[in-house]
Amino acid sequence: MSVKITDTSLRDAHQSLFATRMRTGDMVPILETIDNVGFHSLEMWGGATFDSCMRFLDEDPWERLRVIRKYVKNTKLQMLLRGQNIVGYKNYPDDVLEEFIKKTVANGMDIIRIFDAVNDLRNMEKAIEFTKREGAHAQGTICYTISPVHNNNVFVQFAKDLKETGCDSICVKDMAGLLSPYKGYDLVKRLKEEVGLPVQIHSHSTSGMATTTYIKSIEAGADIVDTTISPFALGTSQPPVEPVEAMLSETEKELELDGDALTEMSEYFKGMKKKYEKYSKLAFTVDTNVLNYQVPGGMISNLTSQLSDANAIEKYDEALQEIPKVREELGYPPLVTPTSQIVGSQAVLNVLTGERYKMISEEVKNYVAGYYGKPPHEIDPTLKERILQEKEEFTGRPADHLEPQLDKARNEIEQYLEQEEDVLSYCLFPNVAMEFFKKRQEGKINASEDNVEPEPEKEKAEASGNGKSGTDSDTKAQGQSAAMQGPDSLKQLRVTVDGQTFDVEVEPVAGGSPSIKSIQPSQTQTTKSSQAQKPQKQKPQTNNASESASQVQQGQASATSGTGTTITAPIAGNVLKINVSPGDNVNKGDVVMILEAMKMENEITADSDGTVKDVNVSEGATVNSGDPLVVLE
Repeated sequence: MSVKITDTSLRDAHQSLFATRMRTGDMVPILETIDNVGFHSLEMWGGATFDSCMRFLDEDPWERLRVIRKYVKNTKLQMLLRGQNIVGYKNYPDDVLEEFIKKTVANGMDIIRIFDAVNDLRNMEKAIEFTKREGAHAQGTICYTISPVHNNNVFVQFAKDLKETGCDSICVKDMAGLLSPYKGYDLVKRLKEEVGLPVQIHSHSTSGMATTTYIKSIEAGADIVDTTISPFALGTSQPPVEPVEAMLSETEKELELDGDALTEMSEYFKGMKKKYEKYSKLAFTVDTNVLNYQVPGGMISNLTSQLSDANAIEKYDEALQEIPKVREELGYPPLVTPTSQIVGSQAVLNVLTGERYKMISEEVKNYVAGYYGKPPHEIDPTLKERILQEKEEFTGRPADHLEPQLDKARNEIEQYLEQEEDVLSYCLFPNVAMEFFKKRQEGKINASEDNVEPEPEKEKAEASGNGKSGTDSDTKAQGQSAAMQGPDSLKQLRVTVDGQTFDVEVEPVAGGSPSIKSIQPSQTQTTKSSQAQKPQKQKPQTNNASESASQVQQGQASATSGTGTTITAPIAGNVLKINVSPGDNVNKGDVVMILEAMKMENEITADSDGTVKDVNVSEGATVNSGDPLVVLE
């Protein structure tokens, strides 16, 4: 009996390697060829693709699904659904989940792989029920991990529970490549004997074990494995399909794939790899450190992206070492969305702020309070006590405390509504979706089928000619420091350090660090703080923009002069909510602002008592690490 293959090239492969940046227009030319290979299914939607389409690519994720369905007529389409989290980073009410699955199947989805980050069946049962009701295949998923509280006995029992809930098949989802060949053999053998449903294995090549684990799992009876085409394979991605096919050709479980179509597919994706490799911040091959840190492929890609955005990529190793500490303190959750974001972002915060849990994201608080489900193990008592002082613990089914959302959301976006699916996009990502709707209404959104990534050569030419390349989301200016276009190619930035405002002229340099041309005390009074404080001393000139930014950040972080205290952004992000106005009195620890960073909501608090002198940003603004947010006196 032959083994079946699910191809991940259109979803998890580029999510793991290239931060989920592959555009629909770059998929279209090869879709009919992929359809002729003979894959069991194409995993091409869900996961981070939904968010990334709107946030980074200016695409409608629903249109992507419809476009792929138009060209793929013979192969089943498959998606990854985060249970009650749907494709977001928190739990959503049942009415949103039900409508999402209904529209997903109506738009062409065949198989829905359903998982919960902490393997809490309560977060999966409604998704399974709705999927079955719509006539799609419901695949129940075990999130595999290693910890003192996880073992094959636990996983087999969970698979039995999934079968009882109505799942059509079982997937072992090994997010970080931790499943060893012999543990995999034992787990699959027991699942086939004790559960009796078809078994599919999903792994990543991060540790170097995945391909061997696939072969041993197939020997134990696995029915399907997830692979990708070789140019998009290995590293933090899946194993390549070609060597798996070659190895199995010598067994009775030979793959039934079209070799010519595979070759054509491989040649095409070699070109795509060249286009998208700029999104891979670090070159990963085999990283055996994953066996210690247990960081999944997509999480590594996001971690490097987050640190790069904060100009702190040198802290990568430190952040990686912090992740298992945070994971243990949070009760050993498997590291998969959203817990990978929750754990990873908190680890980054701990490293960037220089003090563990100085800032605690709202998502960590909700997780500790039970709003994501029951953790696999007890949470650190000190951390839990601290959080439950301000947040009530919830022990029921997480979605039971959520009010229906669809009708309210529909009313809020009525003027932008073009399809019923828009309501769902808005429910899942309100801020990102609203920005996308506005661009669409203004005619700034191209059809997904025409949306392609610029060739590297074209981007270089545009950059050297001071032209614009990429998407608005990828190229728009970061920070709220009153950027203005100066004469010729110079950019003039206004920055504030210790209450003193300076005008900085920066010359863009293609392919290198921008050059600081001059730093002068500002002559323009643009904020209340600049009116109240005269510059005392000109800052020394530097030739490196990143070095200058670091100096500015250090100055702002310690701004406690006689003129007051400046509260700065500890990380880059978007201002979600401002809680104070000039003249308000605040106490140490009061939340002055909510900053959305790394897909998490982070409270910005006052470090001392005082009166708000100035608020330097507005809601919706984008800020860089070290930007001044609020001035206290």
